[in-house]
Amino acid sequence: MQTTGRSKAISRCSKLFQITIITAISLSMTSCNAIGGLAATQTSTPTLPFTPTFTPTLTATPTITPTFTPSFTPTKTGTPTRTATLTLTPSPTVNPSWIFYESEWLTLYYPPDWTIEPAREFACIPGSTDCIIHLSHSLSESVDIELIRQPPMIPAYRNVTEADERYWNAVSIGATLIGAQDLLKLISRTEITVGGLMAIKRLYEYPQADPATYAIIGIQYTYEVQVMNGQDLYHFRMVTTSADEFELYTGVADELINTIIFLK
Repeated sequence: MQTTGRSKAISRCSKLFQITIITAISLSMTSCNAIGGLAATQTSTPTLPFTPTFTPTLTATPTITPTFTPSFTPTKTGTPTRTATLTLTPSPTVNPSWIFYESEWLTLYYPPDWTIEPAREFACIPGSTDCIIHLSHSLSESVDIELIRQPPMIPAYRNVTEADERYWNAVSIGATLIGAQDLLKLISRTEITVGGLMAIKRLYEYPQADPATYAIIGIQYTYEVQVMNGQDLYHFRMVTTSADEFELYTGVADELINTIIFLK
């Protein structure tokens, strides 16, 4: 009887233990499934919304490149540099046999059969470089060419037109003082260009007087060009007492004046 009661007690404890174990196992499985499901939902959900939204931003960056292309077009403005090849330098038209001459103020070319002479007395201030050049052709001719710089006057000339008017007024007064106004004849007055600057050229006949008696002894033919560079006035003059020489060398004077290039 005692043995049978003990066996029943052990049997009841064993069943209770099994029930407890089964209950614990089922509870643990339920909690594991719950945790596993939660883990699955937590690990899967972040990856889905992140990857699609990020990739389109990479394709948007190439749209920046078209905005840079217009900035290249201003390089076409470099074409005006062609204007630097100005035809102000007369060297291509200079006779290759002509002689180059340079002073403090300008450069020019003159024919090889012309000779440089000393400056005329009182033509310029002694010791100055204003008497730029004085040329003669031959001893048998009376033709001379000279180029003189005149420093700024007081009052200064406003332009070459005003300078030319004052010059011609002085020439007219000179002819009047020797009583030969009627012998002063203007052949022509033209506007030309010298060294890229506006100039005025006059061809005229002027009465030639004896310096002692002021008697009229002939006619002086004059080729006169005036040009202003800044405030400096330049006189280019060819004179002769022969009408034939004047006609012969007017072309030479034209060529010579076209070779002038001012240095300052």
